[in-house]
Amino acid sequence: MLSIKITLYRMAASSKVAAALAYAADRGKDVLCLLELRARFDEQSNIDYSEMLEDAGCRVIYGLPGSKVHSKLCLITREHDGNISYITQVGTGNYNEVTAEQYTDLALITSDKDAGLDAEEAFAALSAGEVPPEPRTLWFAPLSFESRLLEFLDREKEKGSDGRVAIKANSINNREVMEKLIECSQAGVKVELFIRGICCLRPGVSGMTENITVKSVVGRWLEHSRIYSFGEGEEQRIFIGSGDMLNRNLERRVEAFMEVKTPDTREQVNRILTAMREDREKSRVMQPDGSYVRESGGEGTSSQEALYNYFSNLRMPLPGSKNTDESAAAGGREGSFWSRLKKAFIG
Repeated sequence: MLSIKITLYRMAASSKVAAALAYAADRGKDVLCLLELRARFDEQSNIDYSEMLEDAGCRVIYGLPGSKVHSKLCLITREHDGNISYITQVGTGNYNEVTAEQYTDLALITSDKDAGLDAEEAFAALSAGEVPPEPRTLWFAPLSFESRLLEFLDREKEKGSDGRVAIKANSINNREVMEKLIECSQAGVKVELFIRGICCLRPGVSGMTENITVKSVVGRWLEHSRIYSFGEGEEQRIFIGSGDMLNRNLERRVEAFMEVKTPDTREQVNRILTAMREDREKSRVMQPDGSYVRESGGEGTSSQEALYNYFSNLRMPLPGSKNTDESAAAGGREGSFWSRLKKAFIG
């Protein structure tokens, strides 16, 4: 292994990730850590970790003057027989073992070369104090997230009543995105929004949002994953990443998104969306006046319990193993993701 590059926003008080990074640096690996010192409530903790990581031999940089680095991005570069390969990971939640037990998050790991080159260029830009440039395959805010999102919404709008959009996020208040969603609804596109928190778009308004539904799920675990799905069937395109549809995420933060491409990972993400649709126990549905009501007939249909049982029984191989170049992991359990990440750091 040649190097590890990672963005760190919030870490656990006793972080296994920080320990693994320090261990890798101590073994002679080139480790670059971008620590965001403006992570609210974690400023002092991140300062302390920066000193520990520097003492261990890691190179530490501290974000950008005008934008918070909120992305969950890790790049591992390897060399074998003179050939360079990449392992790229994009997540929806922080590298934090404590919140991994309390939040529902997603992480996608791939050996795709273009994703690795995008991540390499992103870290080069961040090291130079710049926002990541236009990528090949990843999305980065603030330069490409909003434009790509609007582009994919336009594609579905062109399909009319055959168009499908399903988005799971924490919040939405960006005017340009909401106006585009209204245009999709007026064109007949079925739009499903799974928004846990703030939602400034009212569904079911005649002539504007009658083809939009908004559902909020609040249960045992904090819904924290971000999923952007466009189309259906073989034409469906799915992305996960760190940003919501808020002005701050689109305009003033560095966010990272990756497409979910392989059949197994697409099936897993679609399983999440289906469970959210079918939830009648922990979900509330927004009405045209902005109020929320609970759907009837909901006993035994908690999406969180259904997905906990589903993902508890999954074990995905490490990237680069036989017959796979992409794997996904769900939060809510520590298990496989953290052990695989640590193995990648020190292997």
